[in-house]
Amino acid sequence: MSDVQNMAPIDEHAPIDEHAPIENIPDKKIYSQRAIQIATFIGGPVVPGYLMASNFKVFQEPQKARKAWLYSIIATIIIFTGIFMMPNPEKIPKVLIPILYT
Repeated sequence: MSDVQNMAPIDEHAPIDEHAPIENIPDKKIYSQRAIQIATFIGGPVVPGYLMASNFKVFQEPQKARKAWLYSIIATIIIFTGIFMMPNPEKIPKVLIPILYT
């Protein structure tokens, strides 16, 4: 039998215990996707790494936090290397670069 067949039926009329602990609700700040996007546009490609790593730490996922930092650092290196290798970077509109990495 599958796990679904072994499950007890849900009683929709059962009373709800308002004092029961709710699992997996963080007690620290979590950054929304919108907040991360805005911060990335304003602060650059390292900012989402910091914010996402903070979110992963709240949910106790240190491996994902390290990956977020790693990817943001690599993205920063690639972006700045690309900018420095351009023949005439002063001709690029200043708002274009933040739009590209956001």
